[in-house]
Amino acid sequence: MHRPSWREFAYVPLVLVIAAGCSGEAEDPQESFETAYVVSQLLFAPGSRFQLVHIVPDLEPQELALDEAFEFSGFSRVRAFDGKVFVFEGERGQVIRYRVTPALSLEEEERLSFANLGITSFGPSITFASSTRAYFVSSATREIVVFDPDAMQIVAAIPFLQLGREGFALTFTSAPTVIGDEVYVSIAWADTATLRYVPEVTVAVFSASELRLLRVLSDDRCGFGFRGFAHEGAFYTMGDGVNGLANLGLDGISPPCLLRIPAGSDRFDPDFYVDLAAASGREIVAGGPFGIGDGRFLTMVYDDDVEPSAIDLAEFAQLSIWRWAIMELPTAETQVLEELPLGGVNTLLRPTVVDGTTYVSVTTELPTSSQLFRIEDDSRVTPIIRSETGYNLQVDRVF
Repeated sequence: MHRPSWREFAYVPLVLVIAAGCSGEAEDPQESFETAYVVSQLLFAPGSRFQLVHIVPDLEPQELALDEAFEFSGFSRVRAFDGKVFVFEGERGQVIRYRVTPALSLEEEERLSFANLGITSFGPSITFASSTRAYFVSSATREIVVFDPDAMQIVAAIPFLQLGREGFALTFTSAPTVIGDEVYVSIAWADTATLRYVPEVTVAVFSASELRLLRVLSDDRCGFGFRGFAHEGAFYTMGDGVNGLANLGLDGISPPCLLRIPAGSDRFDPDFYVDLAAASGREIVAGGPFGIGDGRFLTMVYDDDVEPSAIDLAEFAQLSIWRWAIMELPTAETQVLEELPLGGVNTLLRPTVVDGTTYVSVTTELPTSSQLFRIEDDSRVTPIIRSETGYNLQVDRVF
């Protein structure tokens, strides 16, 4: 099977694999491999960017070979669910579903276009809830889109245009979090041209069965946050001071904190508030929370060796000043993962949980080198996958 080279700097459609056998029935790849994982990464080239995709049989330590990658143009998102690989093509506004062949290749099954909804790009906010329900948030059209990944059909587009803030643009949204029959989405507004931000945490709650917006909850105890996770029926979200920028002098942004919405509640829990800077002993906490199970969540903290007051805005985005940390409910008891190389606060660097195990990507040399690390149950850190080509390594289990 031909795998086009990224050095051509042009999109080449993925060559389809024809299933072997005279009967026309596709072989079951699980007869050849017990497990298969999809690993994706982003590659920047002069005037272009690509998503590179590898299918690997295990997550043992390995280096990805460039000539074994499948290419997709632009800023695509890659997910695996229910034994399939889904590629959300950002430039075309469509999702393509693939099966993995016995040769660990990709065979296209079906496509679904969202272009008629005016959607031409996909953020990281994609959630698969079941074989017939998946969700993603379109900030451009201000809708939560529901589609059926089995039938590859659009189910609904639920608008939330009424959630605007005058003078600000809807800038960030979290991945939808499904709790029972409700879907929670954290949203945030900003005017990035003037570095003005709405200083509150806001969560929109939708009905999964009725396909409509139920309520919108806001809290100004935390300033500006757009991620959340579920634990024991409650939804937890945090404000991180615009990824810590509040510490550089932004007016009116509260310190980083963690809040909670009890299941079915029409307000934030007034008795639950965690000061994350105090809990962690670090001056700045940002880039979270990412739930990793058992009441634990990942976020980032400022490295001890860096003095925040000594840097300027241009230096703030450097990758060498942030460390991943595990926090645990209810008090955000913190364990800084000192074994991990320093990494950057970036909405692209999304930790993933596969079979209950957490994986984090660290960019080692932007934008050409990165490594994927596994966080063991005892919080030891194990390097498993390395790439000398791109960054933002992501992994999902196919089967």
